[in-house]
Amino acid sequence: MKLLPLLLSLCLATPALAGEDEQSEFVADNLIATFYHEMGHALIDQLELPVLGREEDAADILSVLLIDEVWEPETATGIAENTALSYVFMAEANADAEPAFWDVHGLDLQRYYSHVCLFYGADPDTRAGFAEDFELPPERAEGCAEEYQLALDSWWTYLEPLQEQAPGTAILAGDSEDDFAAEVISDEIDALNERFDLPYEITVDIVSCDAVNAFYIPDESRIVMCTEYTDYLWQQAEAADL
Repeated sequence: MKLLPLLLSLCLATPALAGEDEQSEFVADNLIATFYHEMGHALIDQLELPVLGREEDAADILSVLLIDEVWEPETATGIAENTALSYVFMAEANADAEPAFWDVHGLDLQRYYSHVCLFYGADPDTRAGFAEDFELPPERAEGCAEEYQLALDSWWTYLEPLQEQAPGTAILAGDSEDDFAAEVISDEIDALNERFDLPYEITVDIVSCDAVNAFYIPDESRIVMCTEYTDYLWQQAEAADL
């Protein structure tokens, strides 16, 4: 996969990974993006939102929108970069496997390009370098601003009233078996509660669940971030020698 060596050299040189511990940055950024994704499922359930297409795609879109909304531009770019890089690692790891066309998620590289396109489309005037660095094809890039605006209009129709009622206290930290992930997610809970007042409580548990996964349980109004998923992110970072 030609993307991998290029993106590794690129991301290792970016300010977002220039902190004391690049691996910690990578893991934390991907935990944030995944938590936002699961919040998408929670909001679709609690607000009874219409989804025209795959719910997983809608949740991916919200993740990018929240990265852009919650964080300052430079930090948001770092999170978007590390999330994109994780998609490339997954695609590389699965390069010899039969594509899972049956899966509810898009293929790894499809999710990668959609992620890059949306984040670039949020601010194409200042993120042209991001699009170029992450090899977004020009034929896709030309429609990314419109793609982002459509996504923003769709989600913010429902989120803006919640934003106008902020702050809220509906997102709650639950059980945790991982101190690192708990600290990262607790900060995100505080940030989202500052920006939105959700109609119902959502509890976030970080526990072992014998799977590399994160998921939302509608009947329990609960997001589960599996400790195995955090371990997997650490393995990705170590394998890439970040």
